[in-house]
Amino acid sequence: MLERVNRRLALLATFFRLIETTILFVAVLNDFSVLRLLSGASYLTTLSPESWAARARVSMGAHDSTYGVALLLFGFGSPV
Repeated sequence: MLERVNRRLALLATFFRLIETTILFVAVLNDFSVLRLLSGASYLTTLSPESWAARARVSMGAHDSTYGVALLLFGFGSPV
């Protein structure tokens, strides 16, 4: 029922999962920066609301790209 696994393949899969988790953690941190941009705090009044909305959209686009890279690494790590 249980058979031996190749140690190198197991380490490779662990490496892909570790990098994937790190990238997803960075994506979550980026999401918190978007929340800060959209919070309406007093220090955000120096620029127009349209510019803050544009910065938030750019940050969400970066989240999309970051998530795509993490899914690519998930795809590499799954068959291993």
